[in-house]
Amino acid sequence: MEKIHISEPTAHNLISFDRPNNQEWKEVFNQVKYQIETDGYCVIQAGSTDRSVLLELAKYFGNPQRSLGSDEWGIAEVSTFNNGNKNILTSQNQYLSNTAQEFPCHTDGAFLLGIAKTKDGRLLQISPPKLVVLQMVNTAEEGGASVLVDSQRVLEDALDWDSDLVKVLLKPCVAYARGDQLACSSVFERISSETWRIRWRYDFTTLVEESAGDAIKLFHSKYISNPKYQKRFYLQPGEILIVDNFRVIH
Repeated sequence: MEKIHISEPTAHNLISFDRPNNQEWKEVFNQVKYQIETDGYCVIQAGSTDRSVLLELAKYFGNPQRSLGSDEWGIAEVSTFNNGNKNILTSQNQYLSNTAQEFPCHTDGAFLLGIAKTKDGRLLQISPPKLVVLQMVNTAEEGGASVLVDSQRVLEDALDWDSDLVKVLLKPCVAYARGDQLACSSVFERISSETWRIRWRYDFTTLVEESAGDAIKLFHSKYISNPKYQKRFYLQPGEILIVDNFRVIH
């Protein structure tokens, strides 16, 4: 019988569960939910790389959000096997997930913003996914580190030390582009009285207002790229990383 362990990257096997029935999956869900609310992420040691484990866990967090690069279940493979030159982005391959390049710290779906109409006439808001679930299947030939930045901690420090910078980050000063999709947004957006959402990319898909250029550059160098705010670790095959995509840059 397989075991599931909810883990911190620096302290594995904190909690263990057998995985025979839905009731114990619900217990896993409650533990995962608490850790995500506390730290912005959680690592689960599932003991299996089978995608059924990923799908079983993910269903407790809502419906999957599909993308151009995903399958019907919302799963996108991160691999260099699909790209002839694994180190180059091309017009046909604009996804870093098909290269061996290091991912700049980002939030998924930063370019998603708008309204869509369903077949039954309902209007739905298009926005980045709340959670991102990553399953480690095989270790990378090179690199492979997971890097997380808690924007909640970053924002708290920036409010204390760089209040003028934060004022810029709260204004619509950046645009994130992917194909025919474009989102003009602030870096930080308040979504409730106590909760903020961050949209962040700092690469060729990002367009910055000239007046905000210095502020965005400072935010990237002083906070996002600062090892003080980065948690770096290596997932092992069978481990699953769940990230609050509204809070944690990864």
